[in-house]
Amino acid sequence: MAAIIQADDLFKAGSTVKATALLEAFAASCPWALFKEVALDQATHYDT
Repeated sequence: MAAIIQADDLFKAGSTVKATALLEAFAASCPWALFKEVALDQATHYDT
């Protein structure tokens, strides 16, 4: 969960590439399906 918040802070600071990478790394190692889905969805929005 902290990774999602940290990625949001990075995004707001203009570091979209770092935010996307953080979310994708979190999703790859997250054991909870819902958090994984949220992270991947958010990464998709940051990518645009």
